[in-house]
Amino acid sequence: MATSSAAPEPTAGSSVGETLDQIVARDAATVSSLTGSWVPQVSSKRVGLEADGVVYDQEAILVDHLQLRSRYPDAVLLRSDRFATFSSSGFFVTVVAASFTTPTAANAWCDRAGLPADGCFAKRLATSTGGGPSTVPR
Repeated sequence: MATSSAAPEPTAGSSVGETLDQIVARDAATVSSLTGSWVPQVSSKRVGLEADGVVYDQEAILVDHLQLRSRYPDAVLLRSDRFATFSSSGFFVTVVAASFTTPTAANAWCDRAGLPADGCFAKRLATSTGGGPSTVPR
């Protein structure tokens, strides 16, 4: 799936939150094409989350996403509110735009990328919750 690894240039006077929203908007078409698929999820952060000694604010979320996007050019950003298969709202979620029909295949991508089990796992992107699990850890 072709995506652009470049993040949008912030417009003059734009805030970090606006930049995150610009990235989500720019990635929306790619994310839509993944609906119904299993994808590798490589990050999920929201303001106030504490993980690995970092208390995440919008700037830390942006840095996290851009680092992942630099490492994985097919990485895209979405909001957890967009899909019923996320149990919590308010998260900025980085997934790799690689569509798989099974969670095993998505998790195999994580294995090939050499990511730790808690840093990458299979996530089904769907607008309804029926049809089995939506998260399969490695």
